[in-house]
Amino acid sequence: METAGSVVGTRSTRTPTPARRPERSRAPNLVRCRAGAVAMQSQPPPPSSVRTVAIPFADLKERGKDLSGRIEEGLGPNGLGIISISDVPGFPALRRTLLRLAPRVASLPEDVKEQLEDPDSRYNFGWSHGKEKLESGKLDTFKGSYYANPILDVPTTDDALLSRYPSYCRPNIWPADHLPELEIAFKALGKLMLEVGLMLASHCDLYVMQHGVGTFDGESLEQTISRSRCHKGRLLYYFPRQFSTQKEEGGSVSSWCGWHTDHGSLTGLTCGLFMRNSEEIPCPDSAAGLYIRTRDNRVVKVTFGEDELAYQIGETTEILSRGRLCATPHCVQAPSGENASNVERSTFAMFMQPDWNETLKFPSEIPYHQEVEFVAEDEIVEIVPNIRMEALNMICGDFGPFFPQIASKVPLWLAVALKRRGKCTVRAPEWMTVDRLTQVLDAERESPREFQPLPFHYIEVSKLLFDHARDDISDAYLVRSLIEDIRDVRFHKVESGLETLSGRTHAVKLKNLSAMEVNIVRPFMVRTLQAFYKHDSPQMIQQADNTGSRSTPVTDRGPRRDLRRR
Repeated sequence: METAGSVVGTRSTRTPTPARRPERSRAPNLVRCRAGAVAMQSQPPPPSSVRTVAIPFADLKERGKDLSGRIEEGLGPNGLGIISISDVPGFPALRRTLLRLAPRVASLPEDVKEQLEDPDSRYNFGWSHGKEKLESGKLDTFKGSYYANPILDVPTTDDALLSRYPSYCRPNIWPADHLPELEIAFKALGKLMLEVGLMLASHCDLYVMQHGVGTFDGESLEQTISRSRCHKGRLLYYFPRQFSTQKEEGGSVSSWCGWHTDHGSLTGLTCGLFMRNSEEIPCPDSAAGLYIRTRDNRVVKVTFGEDELAYQIGETTEILSRGRLCATPHCVQAPSGENASNVERSTFAMFMQPDWNETLKFPSEIPYHQEVEFVAEDEIVEIVPNIRMEALNMICGDFGPFFPQIASKVPLWLAVALKRRGKCTVRAPEWMTVDRLTQVLDAERESPREFQPLPFHYIEVSKLLFDHARDDISDAYLVRSLIEDIRDVRFHKVESGLETLSGRTHAVKLKNLSAMEVNIVRPFMVRTLQAFYKHDSPQMIQQADNTGSRSTPVTDRGPRRDLRRR
């Protein structure tokens, strides 16, 4: 949970993965953090904290025990997306042993730590320090991380896989000559967290099945996790800081770990261990800790016992469970005040995620428009910054540097994030003008069987710009009205065209459709043509002949699909 790396899926330095979510009671909520440099706006911390829903280990290990009520309370649509397991045998000792090794790893000689780095995996194996960025855009030197797969030292020897998935497939790196006990402690705690996570996953499967949708279309969460070869553990160490450094951070609620939503299946985490001068101490600031953004957009502090194992739902599980299990955005606030000076903190997270070649079945009832909108956010737009900022180096490309009043091209998601923080204005695309849209609308009406060329994501791009940069669009009201009219005309063409399909149709060619229109048509078109092929197959005809000459009247074999706007 406390990472901006591949194990949580951001755009800045790690492997990106899909994720999304608007507020909805029984449907998937698809929220994601796009980059460590630009994140969700913070809110002041609430005066009180919320305790996680806790399940005793004795109950968890009974596979037949009904824990659906607790699962729904903690991980369901109205929960916090986190649950804790108490009284796990051996956990307190394993936690303490590993977390006390974190400062020793950070204290290794610099030349040794350099040997423990793995740039080829984007620093997703071995030691990593100062490679990620804070929300301010500065390199994060406050904490160091040690990444490893606690289950498999060598997930694969396939060179093609090592090249394609270096963040998951590369071998572990251990300081065998300088700190050999790290490997033992790391693997012991990681394996225990996986075992308990599998128990929790089996109860999550039962909870999902009770809602009458099956278990992830036949692929259970427990099965997905158990056969994966790319689980990742992360040992984190937060260096001691001075009071002056804390004041520079401004007391942000996300001062230690920026807002993000885990992208994997399930994340296990321990309570942090605080030390000063090598002595364990309680957390010096009651406001510090894990914060979660709730369904009603409140930010609450969440607590669980130091001897409890906590688990958070990732976006992959949320999507596959059709929103019955929900992931939530979260961050970590650092302690502040004079009492927090020279305090160091250690913690451990275990990221359980699908195998790199796992085929995930996307639930058919999840609204397509949410997925299409996510893809559309990668469209390039032009912004005019009002700040000076260094270049952002991301997997999808390098953007910037940025200078005041000098236009720059960036992905739409980055433009929206900067706009929300008041750091830029957004220039509407050339096609989003009254004159251009009027021409398109007239041409659409005059050509009942043709679609005019428009950007593939014109619906999603315009929606995002109207939602977040309306004041930057000239004649915004008229532009919005024209786009809605164009969309209505085109949707009507799609509906009318589908009504002309017949049993002799073997292929359909539709030019200049947008992403939203394609995703509305595609599933219905495929099912319709499959039905025609099945009806006209020789085997089906032979079966009909064998039943005699009696014919069955068919009044209407045309498709019945209401393609009204959603």
